[in-house]
Amino acid sequence: MNVSRRAAVAVLLLVGAWVVGPTVMPLYDGPGAPDEPYRYVVAPPGYTKKTPAPTTATATLPVSNGLNNAAAFAASAEVGPQVRVFIPAGWLRAPAGATSIQVTAVPSAAKPPLPSDGTIVSDVYTVTATADGGPVEYVGKNSQEQPVLQMRAPTAQQPGPTFEQFDGKHWKPAETTRVLQDVYQTFAPKFGVWALVQQKPAGAAFGGVQLLLLVLGIVILAVVGIILLVRLVRRPPPQPVRPKKR
Repeated sequence: MNVSRRAAVAVLLLVGAWVVGPTVMPLYDGPGAPDEPYRYVVAPPGYTKKTPAPTTATATLPVSNGLNNAAAFAASAEVGPQVRVFIPAGWLRAPAGATSIQVTAVPSAAKPPLPSDGTIVSDVYTVTATADGGPVEYVGKNSQEQPVLQMRAPTAQQPGPTFEQFDGKHWKPAETTRVLQDVYQTFAPKFGVWALVQQKPAGAAFGGVQLLLLVLGIVILAVVGIILLVRLVRRPPPQPVRPKKR
């Protein structure tokens, strides 16, 4: 199954979960049921809306023969959810003796190091899976599906943000699909730390070093031009050619 088909299947599963899931999830992104204002752990400068604290998404997966034996969804409680995780059956292996796996997506504020290619516009979510307090192995027994992560952006402004994952040292871009007006999706086979990042405009691609090099280049060209001009001014006029005597 190619990436586009997996993405379509994941979207259908998530929509189905909203409709038939045991927890009633409010519909959003539609007329008469708008998203509530974005809840930040630490609001950015200029954000004046008073909101409750963002919530944590949690899900408990039953274990059979060491693996999670059913797919599960974890969603935060905002309207609409700011984060949502889909875990396929057979993707996680629990330690011996564990009967369930806990999946959580915990919000936090952005902190250094920050992405170099843009600005984090969402909360930062740390997605983890544990069993009885111990680590969980990602085995991906069901190769036709992958865990899917969805996050809501603070606005529907376009061009929208893209997913990036923090590897412990750097933020790395991830394939991103816009699935609703302000909701974006990516595959998250290893969970980890995620955020939505608004990329820098094309005109802002120059960093400090590039700008310095550009200025130095202009200065060098200007100096060379001045030197050539001075030489032309100081050059003596050409002497007339006297005819040779016969």
